[in-house]
Amino acid sequence: VRVVARGNLTTTQHPCVKFVEGNILDLNALKKKDSMIEINLQGTLNAIEAAAEAGVRRMVYASTSGTVAVSKDEPTVPFPDDAPYAREVVANWPYYSSKLEAEERAMALAEK
Repeated sequence: VRVVARGNLTTTQHPCVKFVEGNILDLNALKKKDSMIEINLQGTLNAIEAAAEAGVRRMVYASTSGTVAVSKDEPTVPFPDDAPYAREVVANWPYYSSKLEAEERAMALAEK
């Protein structure tokens, strides 16, 4: 688990928690693609790995609406579950791109 906090929270320690100093009001920091990938992708993979090591058999992964029902074509309602990811639509948004990749990796791991 990664926690973004404005200050140093070293008084709260847990082996599964990593504190990252930051501020959601700092738009430039939040736009950094590398940070988004690290938090969303690696954070997801860490959570899945920790759950597997703990013997968890089922896990609910909540992503974002930006990975589904997104299309450059006229949307259909309801959006089909097997619709392909619209990478070209979200390519310019690091948040959505990183969530999309995390979701794909989570689904691939779930199939194992």
